[in-house]
Amino acid sequence: MSTDVTFPGSATGVVDVGLQLRALIDAGQADLPLPGQGRTLARWAALAAIAAQDLSLVKLFEGHTDAMAILAEAGQSPATGPRQIHAAYGMWAAEPPGARVHFRPTSGGAAEGTIVLSGTKAWCSGAAALDRALLTVWPENTGSDGQDGSGGGPGSRMSI
Repeated sequence: MSTDVTFPGSATGVVDVGLQLRALIDAGQADLPLPGQGRTLARWAALAAIAAQDLSLVKLFEGHTDAMAILAEAGQSPATGPRQIHAAYGMWAAEPPGARVHFRPTSGGAAEGTIVLSGTKAWCSGAAALDRALLTVWPENTGSDGQDGSGGGPGSRMSI
């Protein structure tokens, strides 16, 4: 991976991390080797190169590349953003106690087959700079201990 990207605002010393992320995506530098394909070192080296430039940027960059890997593993294509290029994604999975997002499927009516989300996602790094995000959610009847309402094993967890 080349790290020869000139970031908007870098000449003035004021750099918008969202614009930096977009520059990396636009330049194809966010197309990292996928996890589990034997190229972990190359993936980590690309992340380290960005971290060496800006730790705030690598936080967003890693979230984007993690989201791309999750979509690829799920057999989904990323959405396109402005100018028909990949949208800038985040991956929000951190969950402090008491701050979870729950889901429940709808039933009946025009909303049949949709999912309703409720709750709090405490940390949403880069929200203002991103086009989309994947986040972890829990079934509505799952307690804070990860147990489902039936008292059985761990509740189902999904990313959407």
